[in-house]
Amino acid sequence: MGWVYLLAFCSLRVVGGAVSLSSDKNGTSSTTATTISSIGLSPLLIGISGILHEARNYRNTNLRKATEWPIVANFHLIVLTGLGIMVSGASAFKGVNVKPSTLTLLKVGIIVLSLAWVVLCAWSILSLLPSQRTVSAPGFVGGTKSLTAICFFKCSLI
Repeated sequence: MGWVYLLAFCSLRVVGGAVSLSSDKNGTSSTTATTISSIGLSPLLIGISGILHEARNYRNTNLRKATEWPIVANFHLIVLTGLGIMVSGASAFKGVNVKPSTLTLLKVGIIVLSLAWVVLCAWSILSLLPSQRTVSAPGFVGGTKSLTAICFFKCSLI
């Protein structure tokens, strides 16, 4: 499931870039392109959390699914909430009179998404601990490689 969100992220970035190029040719800046590009961050967070979940399952077959799935679902809700707050703040910038509360909404949404990124980094680093592995698991090597790549990717963007 994480790969679908990663595809959505890439698609939104391409569409946002195309809209931005189109508006640059006209000599105007497009708030639609900015909104599409900023929305593109949430599928990346959700996609990486899905891939992290897969890597954790490969590395440790003894994970409790009863606790793992609610944690993943709550993380997705937090990301979607941050996205909703950020979009509601960003959409108000199309008007002429921008209220200070809309800027506050935008900042709160960005803070929620930034905190989600930090939580995801911490979650992936904690997943590398020796207590979070089962060496005899069939997918241990592949899961470890995926988890290491996730940690390198996420932490390099900070």
